[in-house]
Amino acid sequence: VVSPACSEKMDEYISRHNLTLHSREFLDSDLDGVDIVIAAVDSAKLQEHIFAEARGRGVLCNAVDLPSYCDFIFPSIVRRDDFILAVSTSGASPALSKYLKRFFESLIPDTISDFLSMMREKRDSLPKGRERMTMLDGLASEYMQSFARHVEKVLKKD
Repeated sequence: VVSPACSEKMDEYISRHNLTLHSREFLDSDLDGVDIVIAAVDSAKLQEHIFAEARGRGVLCNAVDLPSYCDFIFPSIVRRDDFILAVSTSGASPALSKYLKRFFESLIPDTISDFLSMMREKRDSLPKGRERMTMLDGLASEYMQSFARHVEKVLKKD
């Protein structure tokens, strides 16, 4: 992490994850030997500079809140064991992504992890072929029907 100053929360994060903090302004040499950079600064000009410098070195860059200076994005992630849902507005509204993530989290039934474990076991234990595909598709269809009933119940509560 390169920053002349960090918030208390960021200091805690750096410490908890055993990161190195360089308490100073960004230098182009900070990109030496790295594969990825996240430019999370308040200056669009500096983010543009970091992106251009990274691009010239073949380093992937994400300039926070400036999608045109991003080689990749950070979607909001909902994770329940094997289930992963990514929500993105392509940088148009990170705030909306946050609220959509919360909304979808509230709709996902707790049973999804157990269902996916069962499906994985069946996929691993049954021979490939049309019969397996038909059976797994049927199970997924049945689960989605119960999923839809769960969503209806959750939405009626609100």
